[in-house]
Formats: sequence, structure tokens, C-alpha cells
Amino acid sequence: NELEKIPENLSNLVKLEVLLLHKNKIRHFPAAYRRLKNLTYLNLYLNRFRDIPYEVWSYKQLKTFSWGVSSIQEIPEEICNLENLEYLTMVFNKITRLPNTFAKLKRLKATRLHKNRLEELPRNIAELDQLEQITLYQNRLSELPLGFGQLQSLEKLNLAQNAFTNIPQELSKLARLKWLGFFDNPLPLGVCTSPLNPSIECLWERPWTEFRGENKFDVVT
Repeated sequence: NELEKIPENLSNLVKLEVLLLHKNKIRHFPAAYRRLKNLTYLNLYLNRFRDIPYEVWSYKQLKTFSWGVSSIQEIPEEICNLENLEYLTMVFNKITRLPNTFAKLKRLKATRLHKNRLEELPRNIAELDQLEQITLYQNRLSELPLGFGQLQSLEKLNLAQNAFTNIPQELSKLARLKWLGFFDNPLPLGVCTSPLNPSIECLWERPWTEFRGENKFDVVT
């Protein structure tokens, strides 16, 4: 699709639950769309918005939100308004930090934050006790915050292509971790990986081919 505008009268569909507007050329999100209070799934990936439309933060029933390929540098603190959010995608942006209110997304199960410019994660991220999967590859992370290991629901974690020079001790505390991507970090030769549970499937080297699947959590896109 190559939509440049979306009709304002779409706001009359107050019972609408799914709105897919990805891969268009939309620049403006009508203020009247604030009426779409029943949205549970919203995809705005790959458009021409300058910022995330403010109306999005009023969608308290939203469970899935996708955004990407933009120049935004931060996620607004209002993201905490999305109290029912379970799946969040914010990729291919210039995001340098996550707000502390990010940890208020108590129902978040999976988030894709790869290909941004994150240099650190909020210290309270461990409050996301339902988080099962997170992709953070191709950022600028060099360490994990103290307490990251308390994410006791986390099963899949991708930290490949960051700036880690050692294996964070917090990884050894992730009791349910099953899969870890860690390739293309500047680790010294012979670095010890023994703190990690041997039952964890670890990807230390870049895969020869691009793949996705149940056990390959967005290794390469």
C-alpha cells in the first residue's frame, strides 16, 4: 500500500479492534482517532510520522503495538498508559533510552527493540515479571542493570551485536532462560562462559543464513 492519508471518518468505527496501517506513507494521524478506544492491535510500522501519534497513548485496551523505521530518539513516558500491552515492537529507530515508566507495562510478554541506539536499560526493568522474550541486538549496550537477572519469566534474549566486553553476571540468574543470542560482541578471546547454565542454547557466532523460528528469536532480520 502507499496510503498518504487515512480517512478521519474511520473514527466512527468505535468498536474497531484491529487497525493495520503498516508500510504506507502516512504523515498524519487524525485526532479524532482517539475515539477508537477498543483497539487491541495497532500496526504503524514503516510510515512517515515524525513522532508516535499522541492518540496512541489513550488506547488502554491495546495488546499489540508495532512501530519502526523512524527517527524517534526516545519513547514517551506515556507508554505506561498502555496497561494491557503484551507485545511491543519498536525497531529500526534511533532510540537511546527507555523511560522508567516502561517497567509499568506489567502484562508485557515480548518486546522487539533491536536496531536502535540503546546504551543502557532502566534499572527497574526487572519489574516486568511476565516478560518472556526480548530482542536487543544491534544496539550499544555494554552492560545489564543490576537486577536484570530477576526477570524470572524470561526465556529468550537476543543481545547480539552490542558492545559487551564480558558475559554479564546477571545472565546466570535468569532461571528460565532457554535461548541467548550473543554473537558479534567485542569479547576477548577465550572469555569464560561458565557462569551460564549449560542447558541454555547460546548463539556465540553469527549464523551463516538468516532464519526465524521457535528457538531462533529474531536472530537476523
